[in-house]
Amino acid sequence: KRSLSRHVQIVSEQQDDGALREHMDADHDGKISPQEMRAHLKSINIHLDILRMRLELEWAMSQMIVKLPNFALCMIFFVLGLYTLSPAADISVVNHQLASHFELSS
Repeated sequence: KRSLSRHVQIVSEQQDDGALREHMDADHDGKISPQEMRAHLKSINIHLDILRMRLELEWAMSQMIVKLPNFALCMIFFVLGLYTLSPAADISVVNHQLASHFELSS
């Protein structure tokens, strides 16, 4: 309901520079309540294609939030595994010793 309310608010604001919004706001509090929307439902233009895209995006984002902790945990274990199998500090020391022994820097 919140997304639909926000989308209708955006569409109504874009139409008549707020004329429709003022017409719909019966109690003149600056906010359009769901009851005020229902009363003027025929005068609201809703772009269903945009609304559908927004709802699909919202659904996809809610699915990704569920998957995010699993991804973060896998990424942490991957980095820890990489460090265990190939520790950067030890390899750095070996590379430095080889470079100084064979005088590769000159």
